[in-house]
Amino acid sequence: MVGWSLLARAGEPAKDNPQVTVFVNDSASAPERIVLAAEQNAGRVFHQAGVEVEWMNCGAQDGNRSHTQCRDNMMSSGLVVRIIPHARTLGDDIFGVSFVDHDSGTYADLFFEPIEQLHQQNRDISLAPILGDVLAHELGHLLLGSNAHSRDGIMQPHWTREQLRRVAMGQMRFSKEQAARMRTRIASSQIEHQNSPPLEASNR
Repeated sequence: MVGWSLLARAGEPAKDNPQVTVFVNDSASAPERIVLAAEQNAGRVFHQAGVEVEWMNCGAQDGNRSHTQCRDNMMSSGLVVRIIPHARTLGDDIFGVSFVDHDSGTYADLFFEPIEQLHQQNRDISLAPILGDVLAHELGHLLLGSNAHSRDGIMQPHWTREQLRRVAMGQMRFSKEQAARMRTRIASSQIEHQNSPPLEASNR
């Protein structure tokens, strides 16, 4: 997956768009400015799909009220994304994994070192859009379920140089059908954490 710099900002949240809260726990010591820019990038992708994202950053180094709120709320509502250095058992060509059943999920991991390595191999593409589109992809799995991969767009399972060019241009999006499914799912039911072990891991 590849990106340039953020070429567009998400507009003001549409009042009628459903909203989802995403708790981001950075355990990889990724630069804060990169994480915030990646969230902005992912938020734009979801905004284009008619979904608004509220980000709650829960870095391990935080000791403020925001972190306390993260800790308290993370176990009861919203989606949770961990940014960790790397996967223990997956190859370096896997940038993230989401834990989903057929319909949806709650938890996803992003692997910062492989994503950063991809950026190093494609220095003409900025790190934040790459991280942001990986983030949007894994959140897409949590909202769409395990069979969410598509032949084009943000949910493609494998990204060639052409897809990376589109990441750089801010052109990777959800399809209209995927966007409608996500809006319906968020609007029809409040996302609740699943306390049972995940049934399936969907990685990319």
